[in-house]
Amino acid sequence: MFDREHKPLTLKKICDAFRYPLSSGAALLKSLVAPSYLDYERPTRSHFPTMRWLLLSRHTDDEIEKLYRRFDVETGQRIDRGRLKRNITVSRRNGYVFSKHTVSHGVGIIAMLLSKGAHGRTFAVGIGGYFPGSSRTRRQSWTQCARE
Repeated sequence: MFDREHKPLTLKKICDAFRYPLSSGAALLKSLVAPSYLDYERPTRSHFPTMRWLLLSRHTDDEIEKLYRRFDVETGQRIDRGRLKRNITVSRRNGYVFSKHTVSHGVGIIAMLLSKGAHGRTFAVGIGGYFPGSSRTRRQSWTQCARE
């Protein structure tokens, strides 16, 4: 839904789109905010996706399959596994993730994982901004900047 709308969405908008009761939708969204798959913006009472799925690229394919099944059971929703696998494969190959139009039209972010930090923690860095048209040159320069 976020791919189509390209903006943060309210609980009502999400529930209307999926024909969910508000109470069920609120519980589902809360369960996605807690582990940081979605962010919640209090002033506008809206939700939007995070780049947390970037961390999936560090998992093995077997671990990712277990996460699929867990998500399906806990939420009752299906993930487009083929699309997610393609995204993870591209992320692993490139060493970064590029997302455009997720929250606002023309705005994108490049994110990449950093080396393991203290106590085995995983960190990522992201650079975001306006990406007009097919701004391949800007993406390449920002990727190089993030790697440095």
